[in-house]
Amino acid sequence: MRTANQTPTLQIPLLAGLCYLFSLVTGGSYAQTTYETAANGSWSSNSSWQSPGAPPDQLPAGDSVIIRHQITATDDIDISGTYLIDVAGSYSGSKKITLGTTGKLVNNGLINTTDELLNGGSFYNNNYAYFKKIQNDGYECNTDTVELENGEKYDCNGCTLECGGRLIACEIKLQYNGNTSNDALISAADICCDDGSDPTVDLQSGTIAPAVTFCATVIELPYLETFSTSNLGVTGSGWNTNYGSATWTLGDDGANLTASSDYCKSNGTWLRWRDTDGPISWYSPVLDVSSYSYVYISYTISEAGNLENADYISVYYRYDGGSWILASNDKNDFGTLNYGGVLTVSSYSSLELRAQGKTTHGSEYIKLDNVSVLETDYIVPATGNISLTLCSGNIYDNGGLSANYFSSTDGYTVITPSTVNSAIQLDFNLFDVENLYDYLYIYDGNSTSAPQVLGSPFTGSKAPTTVLSTAADGSLTLRFTSDGSGEQGGFDATISCVVTGCAGTPTPGSSSASSYSICSGATVSLSNKGAESGSDITYQWQESANNSIWNNISGATLTSYDVTPSVSTFYRLKVTCTASKLSDYANLISIVAVTTTPTLTLNNPAAVCSPSTVDITDAAVSSTNVGTLAYYTDAGFSNAVSDPTQVGDGTYYVEATNSSCTANGSVVVTVNSAATVSAGVNATICEGSTHATLGVFGGGASSILWTTSGSGTFLDDTDPTTTYTPSAGDITAGSVTLTITSDDPAGACGSESDNMLLTIDAAITMSDAGADQNLCNITTATLAGNSVSGLETGAWSVVSGTASATSVNSPTSG
Repeated sequence: MRTANQTPTLQIPLLAGLCYLFSLVTGGSYAQTTYETAANGSWSSNSSWQSPGAPPDQLPAGDSVIIRHQITATDDIDISGTYLIDVAGSYSGSKKITLGTTGKLVNNGLINTTDELLNGGSFYNNNYAYFKKIQNDGYECNTDTVELENGEKYDCNGCTLECGGRLIACEIKLQYNGNTSNDALISAADICCDDGSDPTVDLQSGTIAPAVTFCATVIELPYLETFSTSNLGVTGSGWNTNYGSATWTLGDDGANLTASSDYCKSNGTWLRWRDTDGPISWYSPVLDVSSYSYVYISYTISEAGNLENADYISVYYRYDGGSWILASNDKNDFGTLNYGGVLTVSSYSSLELRAQGKTTHGSEYIKLDNVSVLETDYIVPATGNISLTLCSGNIYDNGGLSANYFSSTDGYTVITPSTVNSAIQLDFNLFDVENLYDYLYIYDGNSTSAPQVLGSPFTGSKAPTTVLSTAADGSLTLRFTSDGSGEQGGFDATISCVVTGCAGTPTPGSSSASSYSICSGATVSLSNKGAESGSDITYQWQESANNSIWNNISGATLTSYDVTPSVSTFYRLKVTCTASKLSDYANLISIVAVTTTPTLTLNNPAAVCSPSTVDITDAAVSSTNVGTLAYYTDAGFSNAVSDPTQVGDGTYYVEATNSSCTANGSVVVTVNSAATVSAGVNATICEGSTHATLGVFGGGASSILWTTSGSGTFLDDTDPTTTYTPSAGDITAGSVTLTITSDDPAGACGSESDNMLLTIDAAITMSDAGADQNLCNITTATLAGNSVSGLETGAWSVVSGTASATSVNSPTSG
């Protein structure tokens, strides 16, 4: 099994990108609900997911799941929608995955589950996926690696398996699917058991195409064989055909090794043929050249003794197991020869070499050494010429990347840009040739007849500066010559193309959105990376409601653009070359899912007078899409109102929530302060006196006014502590009511009044006590006092002497 940090064994970027595109665009419609991870965690935990939370275990058609984090399975899942594991995401656990007929599983990251995959839909694997076993009743495109548990079966029940990736399984079964009337087809794959052996194949019905390989073993470039292991090969005493780790093999083409000293074997330095009396061939391993346009083959042959015409060595090569092609044939006394040349391998996947030799005498030897196939794509050949059409790579002298160049050479290479409206540029990484004897000529055009660039020819160790073609076709020609000695490291230059104008279909790059799930009214930033640029490149963002009909967005003509969609919308960037009038679209189509934001209409309630309260739940009127309403005392929406039906004066904040979207606002509650007044306590004054009022006011009152029920006067009727002077009528009446009234304050509260009773007592008047009386021996006398006015009663009292009144309250008491 591969862990999350392992590197995929195969990479097919274009197909991976197409599969990723397919994961977002499903069947010409966009997702009804998109579930996207927010953090590492488990499948069923809402904290692992953005709103609306964890997806259901049975994902319906039209819905999408996007995993960008590490998710652990908690339940078996059944997929009828689209399930995408992004390059940074992973899905692991021990739960089963079932794909319905409309289900799509796209893996650009990592799947590691110890349960099975039941595929009745479509499975696109562009990285590594591990399952216990697979029953495939649908379609599978595997560009990388799918591995099954050791001993488990890959059951292709009318399935299609293609796209050329590695399937690690020890048992394969192909059969007809009667439910779908489909026959099984494996059209492109490399299938191998986990121990390196070929799998067991049970082909009941269906087809395994010729492109399918089993445990394919190829050797990557660069390849070098020096035959450094001794005594591997064949002698007159018997065969030893296993040539160590290089896996070269021997073939008897009619040799007759009659003596034990006759052989064809390695001796630690060379591969040698001695007195074979017939041909013997050596065969190289299969070399992988699928990633190259050109390879450079070189080898050395030598001989000793007096070779005859019948003694020879021939070197062959072939592509993809086809016919052998003669590379060289030498016989008689040829001495030592160094061969090297370029092969065009852009149309092939594999390359093999074969060396066949024969000698007929014990003193005659033929030797082969230093067989190399360099990963170097491009060179200036030792002789002759080659033409390259490209815009990248490196070009070397005829020794390639790692060897010195050969002596006595004169060859040239023409490099033409592979895109129109561009020019070849060379930047030298190494330059080391024999000074004044060996030369590199650079011509500004497509032949050695073109003018040389400034400074050409170049010799010694000083590298040329950057060389840029000014020819009409943008080409450069490199010619290298060397004399008979003094071979050195040579040169290494990086090839690139400088755009002088666009041509053909432009590179569209890839697009993304800053968010794929928003609330209505939110802004999303669309951006693109990698799109071709230039003065003749134009950009146009487009939008679509159904991924079918696209419309240009006015003014959206840069590689980035902000949009505010009101409904779920697809977006893509159209990149156009104005010269060729060809366009392409970024390989990621972004759908922005929009959840409608609630709309909230708020009205401030009418003012009330204290101590009344207000019900603010009546103040918010929701027009659309309101799920819940909540009330707070702060703008940060953190302090909830305990009872929104009874609130006092102040500002209150209302939040409406619909799914993950919110709207908010505020209401102002006004509770006016009531006016308060007091006229003071009741009072009694005497006729002829005035009354000092004790009025007070407060609350919402700002002024007062005194009034009387009588006809007296106030010193200042607006002063709560003024002086009241009773009138004669007041005195006659004996009392008046004094009323204090507040002003009418602004708002909901009115004026307030209070009164007090002012009693006015009449003044006391009295005449004298009567005439003096002289009494002699008289024990009693009748007093003659005047009547009392203003009092109900009076009382006699003795001023001096001793006496008593028979009725102290009677004016005429005895």
